[in-house]
This record gives sequence, structure tokens and C-alpha cells, in this order.
Amino acid sequence: MNIGAMKFTLLFVLTLSFGQLYATGQGSEFIIYKGDTLQMMSEPLEPYLSANEPRGNFYLPLKDGCSTALWRGYVGLWEIRDDRLYLIDVYACGNKAKSIKNKIFKDNELDIVASWFTGKLFVEKGKVIKYHHSGYDRIYEQEIVIDIDGGDVKGMKTYENGVKPTDKGFSRNPEEILTQIYENIDWSGISKLSKEFKLFLTFQIGDNGESINTEIKGDLSGPYKTALQNALRSLPPIQVLYSRGQPSHEGWTMMIVFSGQSRRKYAR
Repeated sequence: MNIGAMKFTLLFVLTLSFGQLYATGQGSEFIIYKGDTLQMMSEPLEPYLSANEPRGNFYLPLKDGCSTALWRGYVGLWEIRDDRLYLIDVYACGNKAKSIKNKIFKDNELDIVASWFTGKLFVEKGKVIKYHHSGYDRIYEQEIVIDIDGGDVKGMKTYENGVKPTDKGFSRNPEEILTQIYENIDWSGISKLSKEFKLFLTFQIGDNGESINTEIKGDLSGPYKTALQNALRSLPPIQVLYSRGQPSHEGWTMMIVFSGQSRRKYAR
């Protein structure tokens, strides 16, 4: 095995809540805000659909979904205007040529104040800096959180997400972390193995860049597990990824291979 190309699996550990979560990344809603059309990781139409007749009665795809990436069956276009949230249109399966707003709101051609919605809107700007293929588990460079009460804007706050410029910690690149863990293993303190064995290391990054919530599973125990635990403890503080003003506690599951090849490459 080429250790340098060893696979790692990103683990969903963010404690963010964007509403209903799905096993597949979901398509965003869109919102017009200060002249820009932005992605929104909120679903303000859902309370209306839940409170009224069975959603499939409005339009069949609203019952069964369009794909694993769009279980709700539509994409809404919204606008913040005059301190109110308006629904501009609803597109079946995200197809802009197929509006179903009139099916839901009975031939209403006007923009509709979302008076049924009270909650937070999560509006995204810039590039994606962390993505996990599940629900709305992704972090953008900038996020605007808008508080809505009965369709009226009650407040908003803009967050700059990412690693703080003053954070001089170790790279949060998983491949670099993995290499550092291998180099931190005390290979002289563990016996040579006649074949390849694997351990799976799961951990999160704490508020100060330390490893927390560590778990090790796999083929080996005893001194091998201890060596891996010590290697993780020897990591320098890792850069902390912030989301909405708080550490995101991101984390990973990494496969660590104990073999003759690993020993030859990384032994001190």
C-alpha cells in the first residue's frame, strides 16, 4: 500500500443544526438579499407544507421527493425586502421552467409574505471551506444568520467563517495530520509484524486545537493502541475551524496501517 496516498474518511462531527438532516447533501434554497442571489441552508416553506393538506396533494413530487439530493421535492426562491421575508417562486425539482407556487398557494400570482415562518435563515456567501455529503453539513467563507418572526426580520448577524488569521497552529489538512501521526509513532517500542494490520482512529479538534473524543478500533490492541494514543497526544495544536463564531469541533476517522512498509517509511 502507498502510505502517502492512504485514504482517510471525513467524519460528520459538526454540531450545527440546519433543520432536518439527510444521508445525502441536499440542494439549497435561494434568496435575494441586497441584490445578490445567494444559497440558503434553511427551508422556510416546510412549516407551511406541514401545517396544510398532505404535501402530495399540492404536487406529487412533494410527497416522494425528486432525488436523494432533493428529498423535499422543490427549490424555493425567496427575497428579503423591506424587512420582510417573501416567497417569490417554487420550482418543482429545482426546474425553473416548472413553477408550482400557484399549486401550493391557489393561483396567487403575487410575492407572498412568509407569515407562517418563525426561525433562523442561514444564508451563505463565498466559497465552501468544509463539505460533508449529508444534509446541509457544509461551511462557507461567510454566513448571514437572519432571525425571522412571523415573516418579519427581527435581526441579523454576519459571520466570517474559517481559521482565524492569528491561528498559527498545525495544518488542518487531514493528509498532513495523518503523516504527522505516523511520524509520531514510537516504532522502536512495538514489535515487528509479519503482515499488515489496521487501526481506525477517530477524534475531534477541541476549542484550543487539541484532540478530543478519541476512539481507536481495529485489528490490534495493547502496545500498538498505546503507541497510537501517544502519537496523537504528541500532535501540536491544530488550526481551529470556526463557524458562526464558534469552534466547529471538526474531526476525522483515519486508517492507520501497522506494517513493515510503515515502519521502514516512518521509523525514527
